[in-house]
Amino acid sequence: MRILKGRGRSVSDARQPRASVVPISLLRVRVKLCVLAALTAAGVISGVAIWVTLAMTLACLAVPLAVATLGGAELVRALFLIPRTVNMESLRKDVLA
Repeated sequence: MRILKGRGRSVSDARQPRASVVPISLLRVRVKLCVLAALTAAGVISGVAIWVTLAMTLACLAVPLAVATLGGAELVRALFLIPRTVNMESLRKDVLA
């Protein structure tokens, strides 16, 4: 027995978790990562305080970690523009032709 609550959704449907999709622009994240890396390198070259350099380095490491948490390995590959490798043996012969 399904009990409908508003707009035709049943109680059992309401308890199902929905997948949340967070739209992020990889280009924007990539630009921010490059800026953080450039600022970290400039800090090392110019000799700023070690804690500033360490904080910028940790921020550079946190960006790919946050992207991986949000979208997994596939999104991290897309962030670093690494093409996905294809196993040629698993492809069918007619696809290769």
